[in-house]
Amino acid sequence: QGSCTSKDVHEQPDLRTTGDSLYVLAEGCDVLGLARVGTRSLRALPPSAAEEKLVQPACCDSAQAVKSTAVKGGYRAYQNSLQEIKPRCLLEFFIARGFNRRGLGRLLFDAVLDDEGRLKPTQLAYHNPSEPMLAFLKRHFQLELADGKLSASFLLFDKYFQEEEDGADKGTVSKDAKPAHHHVQNDEPVLEEVPEMAELNVEKADPLDAYKADEDEFYSRRTKLFCFNNNEWQDAGAGDVHFLREKASGRVRLVWQQEGSRRVVTNHFLCNKDNLCNLERHSKGNDKTWMWMAKERVFERRFALKFKTSEEAAEFRDKFEEGKLSGAEDSSDYVVLKKVGVTEKLDLRSRHIRLLPVGARVKVQAVEYIASELRARAQIVSPAGWITIFSHSKDDAGSYAADASDMQRYLDKLQATKQA
Repeated sequence: QGSCTSKDVHEQPDLRTTGDSLYVLAEGCDVLGLARVGTRSLRALPPSAAEEKLVQPACCDSAQAVKSTAVKGGYRAYQNSLQEIKPRCLLEFFIARGFNRRGLGRLLFDAVLDDEGRLKPTQLAYHNPSEPMLAFLKRHFQLELADGKLSASFLLFDKYFQEEEDGADKGTVSKDAKPAHHHVQNDEPVLEEVPEMAELNVEKADPLDAYKADEDEFYSRRTKLFCFNNNEWQDAGAGDVHFLREKASGRVRLVWQQEGSRRVVTNHFLCNKDNLCNLERHSKGNDKTWMWMAKERVFERRFALKFKTSEEAAEFRDKFEEGKLSGAEDSSDYVVLKKVGVTEKLDLRSRHIRLLPVGARVKVQAVEYIASELRARAQIVSPAGWITIFSHSKDDAGSYAADASDMQRYLDKLQATKQA
């Protein structure tokens, strides 16, 4: 469900039997929008020809003449005046429900124009455009239905013929011509996410239900959200922040849902990158607020959460750091062989988090060998921190954790020896 260009997207032939192009706007496996573009043969009356053929009946005044025009020569003259063209046509244009008013439609539309040879919006024909599509063209490009005409269910703007007369056949632009790179301007700021700046579409169904079918929630806390837009912080109100872990991949999604309306304002995956998902204090001495930068869908956005107490803020930080390391492809499972303590940082003398018992399984993200201390330390996902996996030091020499697959092979080999 979402906003479409055509009133009936099922009218088009199978994509596999045509030379149409399909553009997909996606993040990972989540499709946010798509556009279908193809070449169609149309017969249309150019504006110049229409002006020459239209006459005003003698019995009518000028006000009535606009509504009661005729063509000299009748239907045959009209047919002879039609010009056969083959423009590139926007056959389908779709943005998924819940992701409107975020600039995604403009981003996808500009990408289509770029890839089709730096076309202008007036150089496309639009198949049976819906009301949302007409509003889109009017808002972004000041194009209205009165600026064009319908030909075989296709909306064609008058400027299409004017640009052809200027010497460029815009209907058959070669896709081999690579457009120069330019910045895609998003004129729909994320400020519209703030409820005071947009109309809310409140529904009975909880938007989180769609995610919880394939993801498990392991953290939730009431807090206040701030979004950084137009060089200032905008208050999005109170709501709940949720951490959801994908069952298949283990990736963690952060979702902030507005209180009352249940509208999802923030929705992105946590990642372990230098420039993204790094928690920072809003100001020195403020231990109740965390800020971070995240890539939400296709945009990098800046958020801040303010908690009621410093304890709640610290709990959020621990879960946030844990989520950053979840679902990493290069992680591996380890089994604890001796009781070992988890510390906040690589340094053995950093803050102690908890003690892991024998037999506990942990997911190791990275391993560092500290030559000065003769020990190897591993960064684990949950609880987020560091443990010693083996040590050559005289004080605590021994193995504290081993790779789970290696351990299983050793046990299988031991069992086979006993049976023999």
